Amino acid sequence: MRDGLVIIWAATRAPLPREARLLSDVTRAMGGKVRTIAVSSLGREILASMVEGPVVVVVSSRKDASAALSLGADEIVRVAQSVTLRKSTIESAITRACARSGARAASASAAPAAAICPALGILMRAVEPRLGRPLATAATACAELAGELTRVVAIADGLVQQVQQGAKREVLNGWFSEVKDYAQATLRIEALATTLEQEVRRGDAVLKWLGSLAFDSSARETDVAQLLESLAEFVQRDLPPSVVCEFVRDRPCSVGVSSRVLLPLVCEAIALAFENILAGSGAGRVTLRTSMADGEAAIDVADDGPPGSSDLRLTVRDLVLSDERTARLRALREQTRRAGGELFVEAECAGNVISFYLPALSQSDLASVRRATSPRWEGSNR
Repeated sequence: MRDGLVIIWAATRAPLPREARLLSDVTRAMGGKVRTIAVSSLGREILASMVEGPVVVVVSSRKDASAALSLGADEIVRVAQSVTLRKSTIESAITRACARSGARAASASAAPAAAICPALGILMRAVEPRLGRPLATAATACAELAGELTRVVAIADGLVQQVQQGAKREVLNGWFSEVKDYAQATLRIEALATTLEQEVRRGDAVLKWLGSLAFDSSARETDVAQLLESLAEFVQRDLPPSVVCEFVRDRPCSVGVSSRVLLPLVCEAIALAFENILAGSGAGRVTLRTSMADGEAAIDVADDGPPGSSDLRLTVRDLVLSDERTARLRALREQTRRAGGELFVEAECAGNVISFYLPALSQSDLASVRRATSPRWEGSNR
């Protein structure tokens, strides 16, 4: 990702002359640019701008501000119809946007799990949802591909013109250099096209898999065994031969948590397991297990990588030294608690285990939930 600042003016009014000069001066100092667009083009412009660097969007309404942030903008500035944009306002917005853009780039580059299974990275961003980064990767590949194609066409046109005009003997030596550039650009185009094709194929696979799960449904219960078995098969298809992701079924179990809530939790645990494997030899096994006991459903995500931290208690040391893995596990525990469950972590010489404990649904509970969500049952209550 480049460091070019992009300010998108999407307000209902045009920038005043003083505002236009201010934005021009600020962006010129940072090597950035200003784009004036309609609100209807906001999604496309934000996506393209995220590839270049920090994105600040200027809007008029709270609704447009919320839309811009949800689309991936790093910072927004609201302008009123009769109030001039101040220099201090735009400068503070740029400072915050640069900080968030840097964190966005760092989080993407600091995700070794995506190196093992890129499809898992796309899936995690889709269910959170944070599709901006994989789409930005595809957009970058498209831009580079277009640039290489333009260069190839220019070289080819130049060679054709020289042949038509009858090049002199002394310029023939220059042809060899141009032909070499042409060959290198062609190879680059093939590599970019392959990268783009892989990103699109993975994105399609994620959407199809989510569609097969009825991920957008409003069901309040989840068949955990079925979900984990399907997830393990999906992840395994994108793994290298040295890494295995498998599901071990104990017994069928269902929980009163929707797949929309449960899937991001499990995906984050799998990503942490892959990172444990990468911290070792880079080869290993991730095992997903389900079990039921005393009215609770247990979901285990185990790996055979080097043992990591398992103490999630906050200490004075955490105020000075930050452990990213422990911080992510604490955040995962809080998300699990908000879903009505609990999370525990074990680390031994044989590997690591992240365990989710969620209230299980009995057969009678499951039947009542299904009756409550069926159209016939809803009709009888009207």
